[in-house]
Amino acid sequence: MASGASLPTGLVGGDIETIIDRIGVVSSTRLLRAAEAYPSWPGIRLGVDVSVAPQVGFNALGDKNGAEPQIFALPRLHLTKGLWEGVEIIFSTMPFSNPGYSATGGILKWNFYNEKAGWLSVSTFAGYTYVNAFRDDFSGNNFEFGLYASKDYVRIKPYLGATVMLAQGYIRPALAKAGAATSSMKGVVHAFIGFELEYPVTIAAEFSLYNLSPTLSLFIGKRF
Repeated sequence: MASGASLPTGLVGGDIETIIDRIGVVSSTRLLRAAEAYPSWPGIRLGVDVSVAPQVGFNALGDKNGAEPQIFALPRLHLTKGLWEGVEIIFSTMPFSNPGYSATGGILKWNFYNEKAGWLSVSTFAGYTYVNAFRDDFSGNNFEFGLYASKDYVRIKPYLGATVMLAQGYIRPALAKAGAATSSMKGVVHAFIGFELEYPVTIAAEFSLYNLSPTLSLFIGKRF
């Protein structure tokens, strides 16, 4: 994200929903992981992920005086840990300032059907992400619930799934048009497809559509 990026003034409710779509929703923590579960010990995967989305389009909102990045890119530390009985946690965070931008979230995942009993592994999961952007100009909360499946071809593990998300967004009151709301909430349908590739290092890629808005996420790390 460009260091000088900022939101425009004169925002109304519909503008806040657009910001939720372009910043809040696409900042959600990604699975970047096959549906099967790691064992409880050591069962750790540690690495870095980055999510990239197209131009966010702030200059069409409000008073059209915002400064926007051409590409929205969000790098984060990414940790996966196996627990017990097919349960796994995924955590991602940006522990440093990136032009006033931060996003931290987690996913609790349960692999309730393993392909040892059939052809696919199937998991359900719930996730939460908190987002803060442009030095407190925008903050948001994303709550996500989904189902997905994967197939293990030894080294490569393709997967696909879908979720429903409830996304909340808040803007600083000084950015709102006089008398306009400073917060909004919306439902989002999230469909995704990806793969996990295991070699001495682990690589994963995931393509997402959030209400048809595309995002590409990549992961590189090490499994222990």
